[in-house]
Amino acid sequence: MSQSGTFRFPAPIGGVPLAHDFAPCILFACLYGALAFLCFYRLAKNASRNVFVLSVLVFIIERVVIWSLRAKQARMPSEDLNRHLTTYFQITFSIGFLTIHSLIIHLLRCPVVGTTIDTSSTPESSLWSKSEEVGGLSASASKSKTSVAVLPLEYEAREDQPQKRALYRRVFSILSLQFLIPIIVGAVMGNEYVDTETDAAKVPAVQALRYVTAAMGLILTLLVLALLIWAILMVPRIKRNAVILLFALETILTMIPIYHLVVMANSTTSLTSTASGSQNTPGEKAAFYVFQALAEFAPCVVLLTINMKTMFGTGYFGDRLMDPKKKPEPAPTAQEAT
Repeated sequence: MSQSGTFRFPAPIGGVPLAHDFAPCILFACLYGALAFLCFYRLAKNASRNVFVLSVLVFIIERVVIWSLRAKQARMPSEDLNRHLTTYFQITFSIGFLTIHSLIIHLLRCPVVGTTIDTSSTPESSLWSKSEEVGGLSASASKSKTSVAVLPLEYEAREDQPQKRALYRRVFSILSLQFLIPIIVGAVMGNEYVDTETDAAKVPAVQALRYVTAAMGLILTLLVLALLIWAILMVPRIKRNAVILLFALETILTMIPIYHLVVMANSTTSLTSTASGSQNTPGEKAAFYVFQALAEFAPCVVLLTINMKTMFGTGYFGDRLMDPKKKPEPAPTAQEAT
């Protein structure tokens, strides 16, 4: 790859790994590696094992790889910059956070759909005595024959609402597919990005794709924030503490596309330039580690610290396991048949 040019092209998100990037790259690789062990702990315990922990683990492994690669590249001479790694970095930093965004949608779906499940047939013991693990802590309510229990709203008996449940699932299925559009656009942009360093004709198209990817990511996060507010204010008997937590995590993710839209106006004449706007200055790198790297890492820490299975009522695979089982109808007697 050429190291300088006679024209300007879009500055890469996060710049390129230089010598001063080695320490923070090693730090994030180690932090994500530690989170991987927490994932294995959650998967090993039946009380916390579910498919969403596995989704977080996949994202964490990918981040360990990328930060390790950036640390390695930070130790290499600038002329050894790898074209394929530059493509990979631009794709994953542009759209990687959408993996956590999609996970938040699936986690929100569970308590929302759970409000439509019939709980009138729940055994009395499960209502009077309940133990939940949240973040490794246990909170228990003991059953007493002489005491009068006041049940939280989310545990009150309610009738089954199959039509509303089907509507909720349809809406969330559509939302969960929307993030595929910016992923496709971002992948196309990343593959074309490295060509802008030597081909000025491709600069306008790639820059437009960068803005489209960031704008769509921002729109999707804002849409989910609006959905979370609706769930908190409008859905009766929902576990509001769980939804408020998701709102906080989605708010953190919203910083990433906003950061992208801000820095995309910058351009450079070389990937290794340290001029202002190249995304390689110390201040620009600090903004990248705060608004990109840390904003991705924080939701992973929170989701693994709590027990997602009990907090959001996920079961092993999501809200599907919360469907009430239909009781078999008794066979008609001979007299009734007559």
